[in-house]
Amino acid sequence: SGSDDIRDVVNAMRQGASDYLLKPVENMSILFFSIERGLERSRLQRENFEYQTNPEQKVQEKTEEIERVNNRLKEVVESSKKLLGCGEINESGRVILEEFGRHMSAGGGSIYQVLEDGLQLLHSLDPGHAEEFLSFPLREGSPFAKALDTNEPFSTVNIKGDTSINTSGYQNYGDDSVLFFPIQDRVGKIAAIIALHN
Repeated sequence: SGSDDIRDVVNAMRQGASDYLLKPVENMSILFFSIERGLERSRLQRENFEYQTNPEQKVQEKTEEIERVNNRLKEVVESSKKLLGCGEINESGRVILEEFGRHMSAGGGSIYQVLEDGLQLLHSLDPGHAEEFLSFPLREGSPFAKALDTNEPFSTVNIKGDTSINTSGYQNYGDDSVLFFPIQDRVGKIAAIIALHN
C-alpha cells in the first residue's frame, strides 16, 4: 500500500493478509521474504486442510507402513533361523546382520553374541563405534538389557530423547531411531542381539 496508516495495517491483517508492505519497496529482500512467508503459510494451510479432511487416509497409510515393517521383520526372522540352522552364530552372524540391515534400510548396526559373562561383538555395519565386549551385568535400562530381559524386539524413534532408556551416549545416529532385536537359537535361547540404527 501507499498508506502507512496503522488502521489500514490492522484492517488488512484482520482480513487475512500475511504481511503489509509500503510502496515503493526499496529493499527487494523484504519483498522476497514476504513472498516466501506467504507461500509457506499457504503450504501449511493446505497440508492442514488435507490432514483434517482425510484423517482416515492418514491412519490407513500409517497402518500399511506398520504392516510393511512387520512383514519385513518376519522375513528377516525366517532368514535368520535358516542361517542359524546352517552353522554357528559367529559364522553366520555377519550374514544375519547384513540381512537385517538391508530389510530395515539401516544406516549402521552391530551383532553381539550372548556369552556367559557378557556380549561379544561379532560384526558391525559401521565399524568404530561399537564396544568389543559388554560385560554382565549390563547397565540397567540399556537397550541391550531390555532386549535380553524381555526376549522381544525393542525400538524407539528418539533414543536421545527417550528418558526410559539408559543409552551409551553414542551421538552419530542419523535420525535417532534404533531397533534392538534378540536372535533365538533353535531351542528359544537368545544367541545374539542385533542393534540397528539410521
